[in-house]
Amino acid sequence: MDRLAVQEGQANPEAARGVGAVVHALQQAQVDTLILDDAALSERTMLALDAEPWIATAREEALGAGILGEVPAPAALLRAAALTDARVLMVPGPVLPKGVHVAALLRWSSGPDVPSS
Repeated sequence: MDRLAVQEGQANPEAARGVGAVVHALQQAQVDTLILDDAALSERTMLALDAEPWIATAREEALGAGILGEVPAPAALLRAAALTDARVLMVPGPVLPKGVHVAALLRWSSGPDVPSS
């Protein structure tokens, strides 16, 4: 949790916060440690895929992989973490920053945001 806190506000963070950022990192096999408050995400669903990128939040993110089904978000996140050799840390809600239900420590930095043209 200390490592996650240190990454806040860094120019090239080695952490992701929130569903979208964490799913994107899992799709890239970039997650070293998945930090999950599974109770907070129990009502949400995601798509489990039969090949890389293993997880998606929408059909267009499947990138040619077959969709195995719509599953509870915690199960989809845990499955993608296992398939990409990420460690998993289950935490109670108050441990993560306010409004964050899932976070990840990354294997490498994503680099700075690219400005749009």
